[in-house]
Amino acid sequence: MFKGNYAYGDWPALQVNPSQFGAGECDPFVGGLDHRAAILPIRDESLCLDGADTTAAIVVDSLTSAGGTFSLSYGQDSSVGVSLDASTSEMKEILSQLTGSSVQVTRHDHDDMGEGFAWAVTYPGTSNKNEQLRVADTFVTGRNA
Repeated sequence: MFKGNYAYGDWPALQVNPSQFGAGECDPFVGGLDHRAAILPIRDESLCLDGADTTAAIVVDSLTSAGGTFSLSYGQDSSVGVSLDASTSEMKEILSQLTGSSVQVTRHDHDDMGEGFAWAVTYPGTSNKNEQLRVADTFVTGRNA
C-alpha cells in the first residue's frame, strides 16, 4: 500500500500492514519466529547530475493508409518535408540535428484508428527542457489523419 510523501519530494512511501504481513493465500513462513517486513529507503541522486531523460511521441493515426510529409520544430529551428516513410535512423538524424543533442528513436506500429504508427523520441536530461517539439501535419494525407 502506498501512502504519504517521500522525505525528499512527492514520492509515495511504501508501508506494510503488520497484521496482514505473512498472511493470506501464500504458503506460511517457515523457520524461525517473529518475521517482519523492513522497508529501507534508497536515496538515488544520480538523476540530479544530468537530469532525467524526457520521452515524447510523434503519433500518426488514419482510417486509411497515411502518407505525405510533416514539419518538426524545436525552439527556433525547423525541419520541413519529413516523410511519413522516414526510417528510425532518418528520424534520429533529423531530430538530433534539430535539437542539437543525441536522441534515441524507436518506431512502433499500432492500429488505434485503423492504420498508424508512432516514433518514440527520448531526449537526454541535459537537453533544453524549456523547448518543446512541435509537429505541423498540414501535408499528411489519409482519411482523418
